[in-house]
Amino acid sequence: MASRFDAGFTAYRIVRGGVPVFDGSGAFRWGGRWTSPGRYVIHAAESYALALLENMVHFNLAEMPPHLSAVPLRIPADVPREVLGAHDLAGWDAPAPYSASRQHGDRWYDERRTAVLVVPSVLSPFECNVLIHQEHPDARSIEVGDSVPATLDERLRALLGRTKGRRS
Repeated sequence: MASRFDAGFTAYRIVRGGVPVFDGSGAFRWGGRWTSPGRYVIHAAESYALALLENMVHFNLAEMPPHLSAVPLRIPADVPREVLGAHDLAGWDAPAPYSASRQHGDRWYDERRTAVLVVPSVLSPFECNVLIHQEHPDARSIEVGDSVPATLDERLRALLGRTKGRRS
């Protein structure tokens, strides 16, 4: 079945000030839903809004890094990618310890199957997150666009402020 990711597409990454766009050291240290610690993976999303939302769920207002940038990443059509749909892997959306999703993502990374893994988002069922294998040779073909400040609207800040002290 054809996918909207068959052609080239743009993904969006939110980074803290001073952190290089292609720095997967956070995923290396802590892992995530799709990979265990010890793997250099760049996390992005298919939309700016989803990239921001994926970052927001990990912080309350007091913890939000003050200087964030949004960076578009152009993934050309010839960069290999694996696309995983929401119905392709049972248990991918289970809470921590993320056994099914990590097992799949770890195999993808360790086998160096593709430079890009497109996975469903738990937060937004109609959108996908984009994982980039930082050490895959085809990742060098991904084009980094100009960054812009990733600012939070005051209404979002107010919402985050109401959840102060809660960390997911």
